[in-house]
Amino acid sequence: MELLKEFDHFLQKHNPPSNAQYISPTSQNEMIDCCAQDVTSVIVPKSIPSWQMRQGMKNQSMKERFLALAEIQSFDAKSIANELQQQIQNNGLAELKCVAQTYDGAAVMSGSTGGVQTHFRRFHPEAIYVHCYAHELNLVLCHTCKAIPEAVELFSLLECVYSFFSTSLVNHHKFMEAQTRLGLTTTELVQLSNTRWACQLRSINAVLETLPAILECLSANRSPIAVGLRAKLYKFSAVYALLMFQSLLSVTEGLHKLLQKETLDLAEALICKQLQVHALN
Repeated sequence: MELLKEFDHFLQKHNPPSNAQYISPTSQNEMIDCCAQDVTSVIVPKSIPSWQMRQGMKNQSMKERFLALAEIQSFDAKSIANELQQQIQNNGLAELKCVAQTYDGAAVMSGSTGGVQTHFRRFHPEAIYVHCYAHELNLVLCHTCKAIPEAVELFSLLECVYSFFSTSLVNHHKFMEAQTRLGLTTTELVQLSNTRWACQLRSINAVLETLPAILECLSANRSPIAVGLRAKLYKFSAVYALLMFQSLLSVTEGLHKLLQKETLDLAEALICKQLQVHALN
């Protein structure tokens, strides 16, 4: 309510009784239910991508702004490019020079002969295509680790451990209890992701931080899956791989975060990339 008062003149003048805090479980649940009804009422079964623009200001700073939400009827590259150009015209930006366009590496977006970037250059010849560098780094890490048997084995093990404790409420509850009993900071395990490689580092950190609790729970469970996971986690090679990839991915995490900064420029990105390469060598 204090937050709402900053923007609502009626609430600023309103002086409610001291016991009207609206923080009881009943009030909170009612507000959550109202929010749920309001949100679900506007959810539509349509594909509505968002468009953002990045512009250079007179003081040489860069600003990113949301441009529009627009439903797309067709998902081919030409239709997407036409819709993007239409949104630019609708917002009175057709006369501004567009010098770059950035998408992920999906073929429909990045294709050099028939992708969105190619069709969009029919309207803006100067708009060079730049693949999201954070996404490129993610792809490099993903494909590199797929070529290393030890990495494949490690991340497969992490996914199995996550699945064992997350798909069963009983196992999850025992895992939380074990952490508390052992004096550990209560930590949830993290699911792996092929599109967000930072999840791999978070998953490794979570397993290392809660390893005593994981091993205790697996030791108390006599199911074949638990016995197999416990045997793998007790291997020197598994512990070594956890520590090694924690060290390696901690280096690349800094670069991944940097490449997502709104204020990043090319020179800073290149310097940071070289530092990361030297650190890994």
